[in-house]
Amino acid sequence: MAQAYRTLELQIKSAQGLKYANHISEMRTYAVVFICDNNNKRISYEANSEKDPDGGSNPRWNFDVMFSIDINKAQQHGLGLVVRLMSHHSLRPDTIIGEVNVPITVLLEWFGDAAEDVHKVARRYVVTKNGAEQGTLAFSYNFGRTLQHPPPDPRPVNGPSQAWKILGSVSENVIGDAVMLLSS
Repeated sequence: MAQAYRTLELQIKSAQGLKYANHISEMRTYAVVFICDNNNKRISYEANSEKDPDGGSNPRWNFDVMFSIDINKAQQHGLGLVVRLMSHHSLRPDTIIGEVNVPITVLLEWFGDAAEDVHKVARRYVVTKNGAEQGTLAFSYNFGRTLQHPPPDPRPVNGPSQAWKILGSVSENVIGDAVMLLSS
């Protein structure tokens, strides 16, 4: 089977109606984004958004992140996009608010034959530790064209003045090239 790779460009936009996890101070929520296999084992680097200082239960990030996806592996091994929402605490470990897990094959199906410059917008329920749906996460995504080899460092999606940091990618059994857009 021929290798096929596509760059997955994401923007984690915002969340609404999250369960309030801080009982003493303001909730400072951030997103942790990574790719996992069908056993929920993380197989890519984790990209962390900035903490939203005043969003509380309705945080906004507009956080850009990119992963190089081995399409065959995504189909055979059930790779999924995970966005874990966390509440930052100063004096104790951060709390998991919940997470969104979307199979890469579903994202590909939703994307269809859309042009490379089209970004699909999605809204998914945030699932808490006990399995309840609590709030929603909004994100947009795009898949680059299909390549036979893992793509080189992706070009910035927001113009040439942005810097990219190499994070790791999802191909074969090793971490390769995913990148995260750093704010100027």
